[in-house]
Amino acid sequence: MEEGIRRRFRGLKGWKLKGEQFEAVATVILRVPGYFILDYWYQDDVQNCIPRSLAWADVVSSGFAIFAVIQGVLVLLLPLEQLVSLYMHYLTIAVLAAADTFSNYYIEGEKRLVNQWPDYGTVSFQAYIAITKLILQMLSFCKLSINQPNSLHHE
Repeated sequence: MEEGIRRRFRGLKGWKLKGEQFEAVATVILRVPGYFILDYWYQDDVQNCIPRSLAWADVVSSGFAIFAVIQGVLVLLLPLEQLVSLYMHYLTIAVLAAADTFSNYYIEGEKRLVNQWPDYGTVSFQAYIAITKLILQMLSFCKLSINQPNSLHHE
């Protein structure tokens, strides 16, 4: 794992880290957010861990406070490989949330265009079908050229 990360930083001059040093630096950098999470929780959310009432908002608020504590402790205590995996899951969640936000924005824009121009839905669907066919043809051509590498080059 660390060899792949080191290869990415190979262009940076002056970074001559050996295996143990790299692991120590990566561990410190990846664990710092855990300290910030626990510090924020201790300063602002200690009272929210126990719900004030059985109202839904209070129970959810205390659940988020407890979740923050669990995440902070996990970031501090997990071994390096599992910590990297946890961060990859965080990034995956962020990418999925961004994709959801962008797709909702795109769908709302399409709805506005359909309301302004009633035939837009038919035209956009036909364009979608044409683009899909073009992409599938390009992919099949690439697959054929990969399976028969000399078919494109005549000697």
